[in-house]
Amino acid sequence: MKKAAVVLLLLVAVMVMTPAAFAQGNAKAEKLPVSPTALVIAAGFGVAIAAVGGGLGRDASQRQPVRASPAIQARRAAFARP
Repeated sequence: MKKAAVVLLLLVAVMVMTPAAFAQGNAKAEKLPVSPTALVIAAGFGVAIAAVGGGLGRDASQRQPVRASPAIQARRAAFARP
C-alpha cells in the first residue's frame, strides 16, 4: 500500500510539472480568442442550464408512482424500515 501511495504521489508530481515544461512563452501578448463578454454570457447560460437540470432531477426524484409492479412493491417492503 505504501508503494502504491509513493507511485501515485510521483505520478501527480509529474502531471503537475508537465504543463510548465511544455508551455510556450511568447514575447508579445496575444489577443484572446473570445471576448470576455461572450465568456461571461456563456458561463451564465451554462449555470442556467445546470440549474434547470438540477430542478428537473429533484422534481422527478420526489414523485411517487401511482402503482408500482408487484416485484417493485415486494422489493420496497423488503427494504422498509421497521
